Order: sequence, then C-alpha cells, then structure tokens
Amino acid sequence: MLNSLKIKNLAIIDELEIDFESGFNVITGETGSGKTIFLKGILLLLAKKSTPSEFIRHGENFCTVEAVFNIDNEEIVVRKEFFLSGRTKAYIDGNFSSQSKLTDILSRYIEFSAQNENQMLFNNKLQLELLDSFGSLTYLTKEYSDTFKKYVSVKARINSMENEKTKINDLKNIYEYHLELINNLQLENPDEESILAKEIEYAENIEKIKENINFCYYEISGGENSIAKRINLIKEKLGEIAEFKPELNEILSVVNEIEINIDEVGKSALREISGITEEHGNITLLYERLNRIKTLKKRLNKSSVEEILKYRDEIEEKLNNFENFSFDIEELKNTEKKLKETLEKQADKLSQERRKAKVQFEKEVALHLNDLKMNNITFKINFIKLEGLTEHGKDEISFMISTNKGEPLKPLSKIASGGELSRIMLALKTVLSEHLNVPILIFDEIDSGTGGETSFAIGKKIREISLKHQVLVITHLAQVAAFADNHYKIFKENKNGRILSNIKKLTLKERTEEIARMLSGEKITEKSLENARELLEITKDA
Repeated sequence: MLNSLKIKNLAIIDELEIDFESGFNVITGETGSGKTIFLKGILLLLAKKSTPSEFIRHGENFCTVEAVFNIDNEEIVVRKEFFLSGRTKAYIDGNFSSQSKLTDILSRYIEFSAQNENQMLFNNKLQLELLDSFGSLTYLTKEYSDTFKKYVSVKARINSMENEKTKINDLKNIYEYHLELINNLQLENPDEESILAKEIEYAENIEKIKENINFCYYEISGGENSIAKRINLIKEKLGEIAEFKPELNEILSVVNEIEINIDEVGKSALREISGITEEHGNITLLYERLNRIKTLKKRLNKSSVEEILKYRDEIEEKLNNFENFSFDIEELKNTEKKLKETLEKQADKLSQERRKAKVQFEKEVALHLNDLKMNNITFKINFIKLEGLTEHGKDEISFMISTNKGEPLKPLSKIASGGELSRIMLALKTVLSEHLNVPILIFDEIDSGTGGETSFAIGKKIREISLKHQVLVITHLAQVAAFADNHYKIFKENKNGRILSNIKKLTLKERTEEIARMLSGEKITEKSLENARELLEITKDA
C-alpha cells in the first residue's frame, strides 16, 4: 500500500505531506482546489518522461515528490527530483535509480484510471490487452511478440537484400569485366611502369649505345692502332731490355696484368655488341604494353599499377561475397519460413486461449455492470479473425454493447454515454483487479457523468474492490465519498500572500461537513448536514 506522500514546489503546492490508510481512501475538494495537481504528484512518480518547467512552482528551481510504500511487509521509499533545467533524478531507498527502473517497479503495484481514460475503451488494441490481462496470457503474448519481432526483422532484411540484388548484379558485372581486363594484362609487379620506362629509354638509345660500344671495342682491341696492340708492343720492348736491367721486370709484370684486363674488356664489348643486336626489335612491344597499362589506369581511375593490383584483390573478395549473397538470402528465407510457421502455431494457441477467457470475462463484467445499475445491458466480445499476422496475433476484438433488451449489439463507441462509460470502465477494472496482482488502484473521477442511485452503486462497488486493494479515489460525488474508509480534503489557503493548495485527513465532524457541502453547494445548512449524516449511515450498512 501507499503509506505516505510528500510533495514540494508542485504548481500551487508549496509543501505538503499526507499519510494514507488501507482500504477506500477518498479525496475531495472544491473546484480549483488542486485535486488534479495533487494527482499529478502521484503520476510524476509513474512517468518515464516529464517536462519540469510545466509544473514546478513559480519562483522555484526544483520540485520533489516522495512516496513511502509498504510492499510485502517491507517499506520502500521512492523519490523523484525535477529541476527547471529539465534534469530529473530518481531514487529508491536513497540510492540513485534510472527513471525507467522506478517506473517499471511502481507499475507492478499501481493501476491508474482517469476520466479521460474512458475514451480509450473505444480502442480495439486496448480491449485486446484487457482481455489478455484477464486471461493471464502475458506469457503467450510475450512469446508471440518476441517471435513476431524476429520475423519482421528477418522479413525486412530479406526485402532489403532483394532490393539490393539488382544493384549487386550490376556491380558484379562491372567487377567481373574489370577483373578480366586486369588479368588479361597479367599485371604482377607494382613497379612495372618504371621498369618499362627505363627499358624504353634504353631501346630508344640503342643505336648510340651500339655505336659507342663499337668505337670502344675498336679502340681497345679491334683496330690497327688499338690499345691492346700498343700494350703488346710495349710488352715486347720491355722484354728485350729486361735482362739488362732486372728492375724493369716489375714494370713488365704490371704491363702483363694490364694486357690481360684490356683483353677482358675487349671481349666484354664484343659480347655487348652481339646482345644489342637481339634487343633492338623490342621497342614496339614495350610501347604497346606501357600504353595498355596507361589505358587501364584511366579506365579504372587508378593512378598506379600498385593501385590496380590492390583494386584487383578487393574486387576478387567482393565477387566471392557476391557468390555468397544469394545463399544468404535463401538462408534468411528458410528462417523466415520457420518463424512464420512458429508464429502461426503461437497465434492459434493465443486465439484459443483468448476465446476461453472471453466467456468468463463477459460473465464477470455482466455481473459487475448489474451491480452498477446497468441491469438491462448485454456485454459481448466480438472476435474478428484477421487475414494475416499482426503484432498481436490474428485476432481483433470489439467490445459490443446493447443497453436494452431486444436491441442489437453495437460497438461500445456507438452506444455508451459518459456515465455508462464510467461504469463500464469501473466494471472492467473490478474484473481485472480480481485477476491481477496490483495492490493499489487509483481512480480519478471515474464516476463522471453519473449521479443519484448510480453514483451510490459506484461507491459501493469501489468499497467492494477496497476489501482486497488499497484504493485512492478523487470524486465530486457525495454518494461515492460516503462509502470511503478514510476521507481527505484538498483545500486552498493563503500563505504569505500566496494562494497555496494543501490536504488533510478529515475527522468525522469535518467529513460530515464536507459531504454536506458536496450535497448542497457552498452554503452548508442544518438540512444538508442532516442529509450528510443520513448518507454516511446508509453507506455504512449498504
């Protein structure tokens, strides 16, 4: 249960603190006294997102809401701090918590119903969720929802890949063509261009090279007056006189060495001349290959052979991936097929369980509607089997109402007035509260549009709910308020020149006066007090 609530700097609330009791707690007050603002304080604890600037009291920089809950005989303190900057802090038992965690925890223990929530009854999705909650089908709906998300994800992936397939095939054709061009050129060496440039430069100067080598050969050993012949003559002359002057033998030895070297140089020049004759015809092929490389660079928009070879490796890898692409799509299609088969089975199971729950749901709602003075009403759930699978299965339902015997059933949105909707909502919440383990129920003017005997029946029904739950009710009807175990009043007071909202628990005398005010208006008379006492006495034994 909710033990206490503290609110600071919320709109026209300066600072208030109130303790609540178990059972039926009713909150009343004059129009504009701050009932809605007080309720906002509780809702802020449940909200995952908020805009602090919209509710922080004028002139203040922050707002605080703190509640103490008793859950399974353990006291839990939750607090939220809201700052004008937009920042929000959440705490559980003094320890920092995320807002979503706090909301998730409290949502297990608090069920909130507001007047404007009645319109949500027209929503077929909400109606289906109510039926699922009643039938305790959460485990089935979650199981189905998880599978459906996977199915949608796989299907989206397949569609995306199918859309890419045409683009991929175009790319594949381009890459295959480019690879063929590169392979036809048999490129391997990243430095081939510079090598070819040097070979061409050599080929272009081949005549000059040949001419100069021929000249060198002739001068070294081929001519009449060549170096080799002159060295030989020097050698002969030194040999003739060496016997007369032994010191000349050292010079002769050097000349012999020179003669040998000169002979090797001559032979090498002769070999080079023979080789040049073989190479001379290659220049056309060299130019042709260099031009083919340049053409390929331009076509592939690459600046070097090294880039072409890198590009070749990349497209070979991509082509390998393309080969796997169709295989991947087929694998995904197999997964999609299996997921759909699973979904069909889960949806069928969900439909069966929903139809089982429908019978008891209709029966219990009808009983509570009868208690709420809607004796002639017929309530049914109409099932519509959908063609395909949706995120909720293959069912769509509609709450159908006939307000008089003999009248045809029509959708709730076509029949119910405000007062009827309030009672239908209360009947639904009563049914659900008996099946859901939610200990705290909060109703904000769920009796809207009703009065007299009907509001009396609503008060009685809420008291019935409060036997198993702690109930907080904001109402403007005396007949409802009279059934409460504990009565609280929201009121305005002047504090330091500012009008502020506050709350207090009423004594029996104060409660009688408040009931009298609700019955007769601002002017409380002895007659209205007598009516209030009578109403409190009647509801005590009702």
